[in-house]
Amino acid sequence: MADLADDRAWRGPNSATPEVVKLSELLNLANFYPTQDRPASFRSPSSVSFKVNNLIGSHPEAPEKPLRTSRAEVPIVKRFIDDREAMKQRAADIRGLIKRGQL
Repeated sequence: MADLADDRAWRGPNSATPEVVKLSELLNLANFYPTQDRPASFRSPSSVSFKVNNLIGSHPEAPEKPLRTSRAEVPIVKRFIDDREAMKQRAADIRGLIKRGQL
């Protein structure tokens, strides 16, 4: 999700943003959480947008203030900023694993 924030120059999306909808659909393909136990809101466009906005709010130069952010998000954003290319590659790798049904 930090990759999406970075792609948007750390500016917030909403639940109708095409990239958010696409990421929501992709995350719902992943099998890291049993399908039968998922709530209806699991990785919905709204929840993805919310999380991306919270990550943006953890950016030290956040152009917008988050609805809510947590201490756990700060090191994720810092790692992304400190090693952007490696983190973008890792995000691409994860997308590939999901698409191949390996995650």
